[in-house]
Amino acid sequence: MISTLAHEMVHVQQKVRNRLQVKYHPTDEHISVNRWGGMTFYTDDRQPETEMPWEIEAVEVCDELLAKFVEFLEACNKEDKILDPLNFLKKNPFIVNSVPNFS
Repeated sequence: MISTLAHEMVHVQQKVRNRLQVKYHPTDEHISVNRWGGMTFYTDDRQPETEMPWEIEAVEVCDELLAKFVEFLEACNKEDKILDPLNFLKKNPFIVNSVPNFS
């Protein structure tokens, strides 16, 4: 569940930063028009998503998010208490290294 949540949070970040825009077809909920990096993609959600650039990024960044989460849990275990996540991130910033450039 945490992996799925991390993956979907990458999509939230993509949308908040206006890197990904999605508009669904008015009569077919499975079809969408996606804008990514100045390019338009017509997609059908019944087909595999593995080649869509926003999905490739979500998978790669998700792995980094999970690694940071494990680091946080290990730090909590070492201190034998639940740490403040914001203070943890100030001391151990989350830097995304693997964001591919598709534009």
